[in-house]
Amino acid sequence: LWFPPHRLPLHTRLPLHPRPSLHTPARTASRYRAPELLFGAQHYGAPVDLWAVGCVVGELLLHRPLMPGPTEPQQLKLMVELLGAPSDRIWPGMSALPLFRSLGPALPDQPFNELAHTFARLRPTETTLQLLDGLLTYDPTQRLDAAAAAGHAWFRESPRPVSPAALAAARLRGAPARPGQAGTKRRAGRLVGARP
Repeated sequence: LWFPPHRLPLHTRLPLHPRPSLHTPARTASRYRAPELLFGAQHYGAPVDLWAVGCVVGELLLHRPLMPGPTEPQQLKLMVELLGAPSDRIWPGMSALPLFRSLGPALPDQPFNELAHTFARLRPTETTLQLLDGLLTYDPTQRLDAAAAAGHAWFRESPRPVSPAALAAARLRGAPARPGQAGTKRRAGRLVGARP
């Protein structure tokens, strides 16, 4: 059974510091899967989720998947093309992972990180690139943790987020949440252009 966190039975006790759990491959879409999982790591923790957050942030900025590999080997290839080739120098213990012997030699030799180039047309701030680089770090022990990611300066840059109350009020009025945004028109109590 799964309960939303706010509806957990009162007798449920959750650990304050969850231990890494055994990975189930079918639970993560390959485009969000961290490199340690693609190389066959059996246990994982929060760094796997932070990698996925980096992929989602990249996807939100680009309006398309950051690394849309349909298979695990293709996903690794796209990862290397974007971030450069991993090595034991930047990710100690990588070559000891179970699938490294079969997948590692097939990786392209890409010495450069192309993150800035991939986002260049968006003219990202240095802070944007720092957040992405921190989340999309090969070595899970060096990846930004949740507290560092949530407190990152990128979340304080302009444009600031609209408050939930202002967003809800704007939606009810059919007006834009921010000046200069296209509004949503309402006619006879329903959204114009919305599916019935």
